[in-house]
Amino acid sequence: MRFDFFSGCVRPPALCLLMGLVAMLSACGGGGDSGDSDLMVDFRWGVNSFSLMDYNEYAPVISGLQGKTPICALTGGSVPPGMSLVSAGCRVVGTPTAVGSWGGTMVLTVDGYKGSLSAPASFNVSAPNLVGFFGSPTVAWRQTFRFDPIVALTGFTQRLGDQVIYSLQTPLPDGVVFDASTLTLSGATEVSPSFDLSLRATITRGSWNYTTNVVIVRVAVTPELFQYENHDQHNPCCHLAWLMPFRAAPNAPTANVPVAYAVDAAHSLPPGLTLNAATGVISGIPADFDPENPRYKDAQILRTQTGEGGHTIVSAVTLRPTIRKPEVYVHIGNDLHVRTIQRTGLGTTLFYYGEPGDQVTFIGLASLDPLRDPVPSWMTLNYPVIGGEVAVAPPANATGRYDNYVLRYTILRNGVSLNGQQNLRFTVITGT
Repeated sequence: MRFDFFSGCVRPPALCLLMGLVAMLSACGGGGDSGDSDLMVDFRWGVNSFSLMDYNEYAPVISGLQGKTPICALTGGSVPPGMSLVSAGCRVVGTPTAVGSWGGTMVLTVDGYKGSLSAPASFNVSAPNLVGFFGSPTVAWRQTFRFDPIVALTGFTQRLGDQVIYSLQTPLPDGVVFDASTLTLSGATEVSPSFDLSLRATITRGSWNYTTNVVIVRVAVTPELFQYENHDQHNPCCHLAWLMPFRAAPNAPTANVPVAYAVDAAHSLPPGLTLNAATGVISGIPADFDPENPRYKDAQILRTQTGEGGHTIVSAVTLRPTIRKPEVYVHIGNDLHVRTIQRTGLGTTLFYYGEPGDQVTFIGLASLDPLRDPVPSWMTLNYPVIGGEVAVAPPANATGRYDNYVLRYTILRNGVSLNGQQNLRFTVITGT
């Protein structure tokens, strides 16, 4: 904000309008004989922020006084409690003792000159604030934890002789300790799924005291890891084999507390498997195998731990059981290229993926479309045993793509048979 102080006689009103904010005055004694020159003064007063119970001093930016003394007066308001306005020099000084906003209109004059200039003035005193360092810290159920520190006092400069007392506003769970001297939280808990730490601080300096806001730190309590053998996000339990004994055990809880296991009511285990409610072991022989759909529905297992005082925590793990399909695999690569001139026959090795004790019988070769693509006489099964060969001895006129044939077989496991087939696809090309 800018205005002009003039020495000498009062100037005409028309000139005042042209110059905007103009303070028209004359020097003391009148007549303009004092020898004082005109003053071009900048006067800036903003919004001032002070810290509670700290000594503060503020003076506005005033230029163009030419050594003259500014004098300020506050009208229509006041400065914060504990502070005062030093009129000569326009300084606001003192130690604010209350939180809030004050202000009014600051009127500036210059000693020896007539006229004045008004500007709004605002004074804000900020409160000490208690803040939490963690939005939502997480701890493991019944396992020792420590956070150092979890809260901090801001907006207040502690001095020798000050007292800052931190107090809990709500009780903590059994086993959890708050150290007010270090602002740390530590211990172990059986509460689930979370508990709140509610704190505030009381500041005392001499006869003055102030109580801060309440800060709440919510601590999430998570169950310990619950999973089954060979189970993780990349390899979910469980891989089963048709009609073969299966067993999977969960990891043991570290807490020495009663534990019970159950299958969630909305889920179920694959047929033939059972859950031991005391140990969590899943065992049995998978039944009702569907070779076209080797995936069972997901099953969810619940583990309930009961701690001291009757506290319980329930953990859940989702199983995605799949069943391995026993099958014969014909190793033919991407395509089997048979050069009829260079070679008159080529055997393709058979491989079997199953379990020890399985009995495999090869039924023979068949066409998926017997009317259109009957099995050629030169395509034979030489050795109906594991490790045998599908013999291919095409004549010279048999060039082309052959992809409509299968090798059929029967697998006998534990007295139950399973029929299967493996596609045969190859190309016959004439060699050069």
